[in-house]
Amino acid sequence: MPVGKKKTYDYMSPKIAEKRKRARKLAKVRKEGGEEPVVINNYDANKPQFASSRNTSPTLQKKRLISPGENKVAINSRADDRIQQKAITKTRPKVKKPDDTAGAIDVPKKTKKKPKRRTKKATGGTS
Repeated sequence: MPVGKKKTYDYMSPKIAEKRKRARKLAKVRKEGGEEPVVINNYDANKPQFASSRNTSPTLQKKRLISPGENKVAINSRADDRIQQKAITKTRPKVKKPDDTAGAIDVPKKTKKKPKRRTKKATGGTS
């Protein structure tokens, strides 16, 4: 049985152990300043070809139909011109203008109060 964490780990997973050994060799070579070993990329060397599926039926390219109400404001699934005119509002300034009448003193208007309407219950009448 191997002694130490690294050796135990390498023993349990040989594929990862190979990668780690390769990485250690590369680090050692770089530290010494030598040339790195040549790594052959199997994908580039073999150039695998992929088979295309023949199960699909050919489709004709059609012009995509966009509804006239696309990208318009809709209310209750209606997007006609009348709704568009209602949806467009006037732009308002971000900063409110100062009110000229803000400093003026308000003079209350004297209004004649209407008499309260009295009900039968309030007067105690039975008529």
